[in-house]
Amino acid sequence: MKKNTQDEKGNHSFVIKSFIKLFFNFLNHVVKDWENKFSNRGYKELSQKYDVIEKKVFKDIHDLRNKIEKLTVRIFWLNLFAALLFCCTVIELILIIKLG
Repeated sequence: MKKNTQDEKGNHSFVIKSFIKLFFNFLNHVVKDWENKFSNRGYKELSQKYDVIEKKVFKDIHDLRNKIEKLTVRIFWLNLFAALLFCCTVIELILIIKLG
């Protein structure tokens, strides 16, 4: 059998150290990817919740605009009716004074 010289032992230890370093770098990247996977999932969940809230807010704003429009139409017609009643009252008052 051949005896290992000092150079060969140094080369083997360098290769082993390099593989160990490479292995731990690989594990480090796997852990970071794992953490990023879950942090992105959390971000996606928050994004989906925000989208749901945003849709609800826009729907509520749309409903409020419709209700405001309906109220303004009602107020317009009530004011028109009140003005008509006021005119009728004034005309009757004038007729009572003239005929009276």
